[in-house]
Amino acid sequence: MLKKKTTFLSLCLIIVLGACQSSQEPVNSPSPNEKKNNKAEVEMVNLIDAPEQKISASQAAVHQYEFVYTNKKKLLPSQSSLVNEVRLGDNSLVILNTQKYDRNFVVFDYKNIDGRWNIQNIVTLDVLDGEYFKNKEKLNLPFNEFVVAKYTDNNPKLWTFANKEKIVTIAKHDRFTFQDQQAQKKTVGDKELYVHTKEKNSYVYYFDSESVILLSGNLNEEDLIELAASLPSANESSFPTKAQ
Repeated sequence: MLKKKTTFLSLCLIIVLGACQSSQEPVNSPSPNEKKNNKAEVEMVNLIDAPEQKISASQAAVHQYEFVYTNKKKLLPSQSSLVNEVRLGDNSLVILNTQKYDRNFVVFDYKNIDGRWNIQNIVTLDVLDGEYFKNKEKLNLPFNEFVVAKYTDNNPKLWTFANKEKIVTIAKHDRFTFQDQQAQKKTVGDKELYVHTKEKNSYVYYFDSESVILLSGNLNEEDLIELAASLPSANESSFPTKAQ
């Protein structure tokens, strides 16, 4: 297990401020955080072992993501940092809002192995100092401006869009079997969507060829459905955007 290692050394910590396609044009980003000389700053983030007892993926996340300050003080994010948690079978996506500690939203991709949640990948989005974009590339995103982060080297592939208040992650999984008694089926266009919207447990997923497409975040039900409906075929090389 990983222990006391900084994120950039211990895992693939992805910080992508570019857009999904090179055609994106940046706009003025929000004003940078004012650094106060009399206040300690976050120096690094450690990934530490989750507790051995059986816990949820979100509980693992707040125990594993440790902030180390320049005055050597260490803090873990509070449970109130949880934005959203989705579990489908042995896979889970957890989103934390850590802006009160640094400048970010953090997306954790977890897999349950032998009853314990293991981090597969982490994606961070700097929503305070990051570069903002306007070109939605035919996606029905409920943002006028947003930062983008993506991770496409493994299964699942992840694309995340956010501003300071809202965030949504699109995950493309290789098709797998799971049971879900919570979601309600809704047919939208040519897609059969499975929808569940509850505070901190909101998601939409559907099956597309050999893929499971999952949308997770703090968007409302209408926005999640409209975004899912705007996605192209999972077989498109441009996914999740549509070919120009």
